[in-house]
Amino acid sequence: MKTSFEIIYPASIEKVITVLGDPDFLTARIEQQFPEESTEINYSGTVLPTEQGFVAVTDLTASGTALKLPPVAQKFIPAAGLQLQVRDEWDTSNYTGIIEVDTGGLPVSVKGFSRLIPLESETKRIVELEVKVSIPLFGKKIEQQVVDNLESVASFETQAFTKFIN
Repeated sequence: MKTSFEIIYPASIEKVITVLGDPDFLTARIEQQFPEESTEINYSGTVLPTEQGFVAVTDLTASGTALKLPPVAQKFIPAAGLQLQVRDEWDTSNYTGIIEVDTGGLPVSVKGFSRLIPLESETKRIVELEVKVSIPLFGKKIEQQVVDNLESVASFETQAFTKFIN
């Protein structure tokens, strides 16, 4: 299932790319999205330089309940919890990125692209993703729920960014 959404950052494109490459911001956006559950979620952020820019890596381990997953999706979460790794690989010369989510062996795939577009006093991020869930009978329903959750991330991202730069 394909989806796209926009995130508006209240800063210049240069400031946005700097913040997106800050490990402290990677963890701040998790805390913004899951404030009550932050003690039930283990997470970290790492930034690795590349020839074209950087890779921002967010690792997260949590139960399906802590992540507010619907009951149908929680059935497939291992007892040890869900292990996710989100990789945003940015090319800072043209402000484009590749997004990949590793779901720790679950039959879920999230991949896509991201690009930053400068506006007058803001920067728009356009995110285009493809979500695939390979679970018979439940796959399409879980795909839709994953897409709905991803789209809600946009408002949390803007809030986390604003709080982080102020």
